[in-house]
Amino acid sequence: KSPAAVGQNVIQVPCGGTYIIQLEDDTRVYLNSGSTIEFPSKFSAGERRVKLQGEAYFEVTQDSLRPFLVEFEGACVKVLGTQFNVRAYPTGPSFTTLVSGCVKIVHKNQVLQLEPGQQCEVREEKMLLHNADLMTVLAWKNGEFIFKDVALETIMDELARWYDMQVDYETEDLKKMR
Repeated sequence: KSPAAVGQNVIQVPCGGTYIIQLEDDTRVYLNSGSTIEFPSKFSAGERRVKLQGEAYFEVTQDSLRPFLVEFEGACVKVLGTQFNVRAYPTGPSFTTLVSGCVKIVHKNQVLQLEPGQQCEVREEKMLLHNADLMTVLAWKNGEFIFKDVALETIMDELARWYDMQVDYETEDLKKMR
């Protein structure tokens, strides 16, 4: 609370763990296994900016004068006060899923606004809009795994992150099995 220099904080969640933090603006962040978040000890007067690698669920405290920004994998989510999930692990596409409120995703000079229940997939040069299954997307936050019509490789990647293991496949065909 003092006017001392603002430092950067980094939290890395190990495989198999989750972590909940409350930022200085009262925003709550739920971090998934194998995730890293970087944030200042005190936000500036003009914006609230964090950097994410991995997955996190945000309950952003509303502040109309300072937008909340989440940077990940070359994209950025901009919000004023809302609840949403960002999945941005280094392997594979990134996903932003809106639970309530309103968010804008900015990527390569493109802007996409989501409505509750929608999901934006960021792949290299484009953004795709989907309807989201919120129960599946938020299962990790509730300590659950829910997979529906998903490739075995996706399931095993999630389990490997949680149980800190490596998965080897006898054949490439197994990876695509649903």
